Amino acid sequence: MPTSSIDTFFACTVILAAALIATISVASTLQLQINDSQDTNKQSYLNALADHIINSPGTPSNWGTTNTAPSDFGLATSTPQSFSELDVNKINRVYNSSLSHSEFATSTNIYNTALGLKVSQILNINIQQSTSSTNNNLTKFTFNISTTINSKPASTVLHAYSKADNSLSNATSNTSKNGNGNFTIEIPETEIANAYLIVFAQALSDNRITSFAVYNFNSSTQEFAPDQDIFTFDGPINNNLTWNSNDPSMIVEKGEIFSFEYVQNVSVTQGTSFCLLPNLVDASPQIIILNGHINGTYFQTWTTNPRIPFEIGPDFSQSEQNIFTYIVNIKGNLYKIEISFGDLQL
Repeated sequence: MPTSSIDTFFACTVILAAALIATISVASTLQLQINDSQDTNKQSYLNALADHIINSPGTPSNWGTTNTAPSDFGLATSTPQSFSELDVNKINRVYNSSLSHSEFATSTNIYNTALGLKVSQILNINIQQSTSSTNNNLTKFTFNISTTINSKPASTVLHAYSKADNSLSNATSNTSKNGNGNFTIEIPETEIANAYLIVFAQALSDNRITSFAVYNFNSSTQEFAPDQDIFTFDGPINNNLTWNSNDPSMIVEKGEIFSFEYVQNVSVTQGTSFCLLPNLVDASPQIIILNGHINGTYFQTWTTNPRIPFEIGPDFSQSEQNIFTYIVNIKGNLYKIEISFGDLQL
């Protein structure tokens, strides 16, 4: 082959190789752009869906007070006074019923995506008993309290209540800028076994951030959810709290409702399984304590309004998870809610 032909052959080969490389590069770039565009579109769609759940009341707009699943799932109040204002009845109903995926899918129009909800307090409270001493049948307890927001120390005002069989006392204090504080409270020695400590903490930076914590004197532990061995609660829905028990000997005799500022008696008609909660004017979360007898033995148990914290939905550990976080207003107090979307686990 002449030298000129060989040179031409190699030149063509180099040009062809360069063209192939350029084509592959362009194709790869286009595919990445397509994938990025699809991911962006998916993220935008899920974000819009999460926004709708937070800012729409759903259909019907009062589904939180009904016994049917909503046809359009939304948690907002029907007449919001502020942005991201959620309906306490809808939050409590979701907690009580733990709507199935099929109900979520029908009401959110997502049939191939799993949905999860997590509602929690913004301010965390940790209770640690420090000392105790007994004198003249009264036991004095000292508690150390730590408060954090996003794992960082938070300055707060504290209001604590101790509720025993026939005694009620309270104490006020604060946590400093390092998030630490303490207080002392007294309980009759004979009533410690059934006593609870309720601690409310209100952030100095924003009085709409108020949280609660509950401590069981009998077990010397902080409780993060009510004990359901005695009975289970439904609601409150429209301030109507109901309960169920498998023990026919259980008699609920009375109750109290606590908030950051107030405590008030709750009337219970013996032989019934519901009570109407009074409206407390402050915006803090509420703790309801009911007491009575089972087979002649005294008991106390508690629940919350709204029914937080809670988390419902599938296990996302084996799938992609898209999480959208919001700060929301429920009855004037601020909470954090996370809405998660992921792949269905078949």
